[in-house]
Amino acid sequence: MARTITPAAPSGKHVRSLTLLRSNAELLTCSATENHDLFHATIGGMGLTGLILSVDLQLIKVPSAHIQQHAIRFDGLEDYFGMVETVDGEHEYSVAWIDQLATGKRTGRGILLAGDHADVSCEFPDMPRARRLSVPFAPPFNLLNTLTLKVFNELYFRKEKPGETVKTVKWPGYFHPLDAIGNWNQLYGPKVSTSTRASIRRQSPRS
Repeated sequence: MARTITPAAPSGKHVRSLTLLRSNAELLTCSATENHDLFHATIGGMGLTGLILSVDLQLIKVPSAHIQQHAIRFDGLEDYFGMVETVDGEHEYSVAWIDQLATGKRTGRGILLAGDHADVSCEFPDMPRARRLSVPFAPPFNLLNTLTLKVFNELYFRKEKPGETVKTVKWPGYFHPLDAIGNWNQLYGPKVSTSTRASIRRQSPRS
């Protein structure tokens, strides 16, 4: 899935100030008015300006954590580029799923999912229940191959009706759809699953 950046999305827009520890042990407070050049360089600097010790964030107040989703099915990239700018201007968030295995006349087909925070009458609780589905073990071979993915992509594309469909969805399903299934990476088979677990262990501060 490919996310587009809407006016509310860039995290740096919501940073009011930060405390920065430089490589020479200098401790600086940076904001739009204090050390402003270093402030802007740090937000987009991928950690190259020093160690960020603290951040003061300005959050937005939302009526609900969940999302009123606008699902718009498109048949090609030309259709997508023709509407994405307008959609981004009208909604807080947007994410596009594109069928990368489709060929011929279906090349570039996909679904654009625009979203805004639902109102206070949303029927979902603010904290969804824990996920129930989980892959219990790694299968002996990779289940996510060209054949199975083509079937999945066809079903995923067809589940949305042509045109625009509006409904309220839980926020984890909109922002983190893969997390609906625990240990989903095990579907790649034992080799990928083992290497993924080893990578996590190497990155763990306790290892």
